[in-house]
Amino acid sequence: EIDKTDMVVVAGTNSLLDEGETYKIDKVILHEKYTNFYQYDIALIRVVGKIKFSDKVQPVALPTVEFGNYGVTVDFAGWGSTR
Repeated sequence: EIDKTDMVVVAGTNSLLDEGETYKIDKVILHEKYTNFYQYDIALIRVVGKIKFSDKVQPVALPTVEFGNYGVTVDFAGWGSTR
């Protein structure tokens, strides 16, 4: 389990020293095969309220149903820290 009260989502910056918009977390959905190792180390996060889009904050464009490349491998990058 993830303690969502111990985390926030910060949007609009790539530095902990700069200010960004901070959002509380409503729900965390871990990958069904998640363990404490790096494999399957991914989750979906729903924030409380709506994220405000700006020139620094934009939604990710997901493919439409017509895209049709089901089962293909994709690369995903992110960053953060663990305690």
